[in-house]
Amino acid sequence: MKWVLFVLSVLFVTVSIIGCASMREGSSPQLGGAPKAYMNDMPMEAEQVPAASRAALGAPQKIAQTLTNTATVQRPDEIKERKKVYNGFCSLEVVDVEEVKDNIREYVLSIEGYIEASYDTRLTIRVPSEKFHESFQWMLNQGKVLLEQVETFDVTDQFQDLEIKLKLAEDTRKRLYKLLERTTDTSERVRILREIRRLSEQIESLKASMELLRKSINFSRIDIQLQPLLAGYQGQTSNIPFGWIRGLMPGVVSIPGLDSDVTLSPGSDFAVFSDRPYYYAESSRGIRISIGTTRNRPEGDNLFWQKALDYHLSPGYSVSMPVTIREDLVGVYLESYDYNPFIYEIYLTVRGNQIVIIEIFYPDREIFQESHETLREVLNQVIIP
Repeated sequence: MKWVLFVLSVLFVTVSIIGCASMREGSSPQLGGAPKAYMNDMPMEAEQVPAASRAALGAPQKIAQTLTNTATVQRPDEIKERKKVYNGFCSLEVVDVEEVKDNIREYVLSIEGYIEASYDTRLTIRVPSEKFHESFQWMLNQGKVLLEQVETFDVTDQFQDLEIKLKLAEDTRKRLYKLLERTTDTSERVRILREIRRLSEQIESLKASMELLRKSINFSRIDIQLQPLLAGYQGQTSNIPFGWIRGLMPGVVSIPGLDSDVTLSPGSDFAVFSDRPYYYAESSRGIRISIGTTRNRPEGDNLFWQKALDYHLSPGYSVSMPVTIREDLVGVYLESYDYNPFIYEIYLTVRGNQIVIIEIFYPDREIFQESHETLREVLNQVIIP
C-alpha cells in the first residue's frame, strides 16, 4: 500500500513540476484554451521537448497585399519540410455572378478540391495545398480584381508540439494502466481511474486538434467575394469615411496588427495560427476569430464606434444590431442576405489612442446558435490591457 502511495505521489509531483517548467519556457502559437491545461498537467521530460519547437511566429511582411506569417527559428537538421497553411481571399467585380460561381465549382472539382460554403455572392473553397497558388491565380482571372490577400502560417512547430504532447500523454496513460493492474486498494484505484479519464480526454482533444491542422495543411482555403458589375449599395463600402471600417471583411484578417497583449482562450476546439503580429484562430467547424488594433482616429469612445459600425455596415446586411458583452466591450451583430446566412460579429474597446477590434465569423446560423453563447462568455473573460 505504501509503495503505491509513494509512486502516485512521485507521478503527480512530476506532472506539476514539469508542467510549470513548460509554461516558463514559452511556446509557439497554441490551441486556444487547451494548452495551459496540457502544460500544467502532463508530465513532460525536459530532454524530450526541443527548445526550438517553442519558436514564436515571426512578423508578417505585406507585399502586394500579401500577409505572410512564418516562424523565425528554422531547424533544417531536424525538419525537412515546413508545414504551412495557406488562406486566400479575393474580391472580384463580375458581369454574371451565377455564371462565375458555376465556373468556380467546375474548376474546383476538376482539381479534386471541394466547396466548403456557398452564399449568394460569396464562395469558400478548399483546394489541394500544392495547387493553391495556381488556383488562386485562376480565381483572380475570373473578374476585375478589387482586392486580393494571401495569409501564410507556418505551423511546423505547433504541429510538432502537439505530437510530443500526445506521445507523452499516451505514455503516461500506459504507465497508469500498469499501476492500476498492481493496485488492490479501492480508493487508490479510483484516483488512478480519475487520472486516466482526464488523460483520455486530453488525448482525444489533441488528436482532434492535429486533425484540424492536417486538414488546413493539406487543403488550402480560398474565399471569393463576387460583386456584380451593376451592383447597388449592397457590398459597396467606398463611401465609409473611416478606413478601418471600410476595410472590414468577414472571415478574413481585416486588421493585421496587434499592439496590445490581449489574452483570449477560445477553447480546445480552436487552433490558434497566430498570436503576433495579429491574433487569428479557427475552429473545426469553420468559426474564425481575429484580433487587431488600429488608431483611434477621429478620437471616439466605445459608443461612438459602435454606432459608426451599425450605421455604415447595416445597408450591406439583412440584419444589423448592437451587442454589448460588458461595459468596455461592445459591438454589432451582422447577418448576410443569404438563405442560410453567415454571421459576422465585430467587437471593440477603446484603449487611449488605440481601438482593439475582435472579429468573429460564423459560417451559418446553425453554427452560430450552437456556439455563440460559449464564445460570448469567452469574450466576457477576455483580458485587454
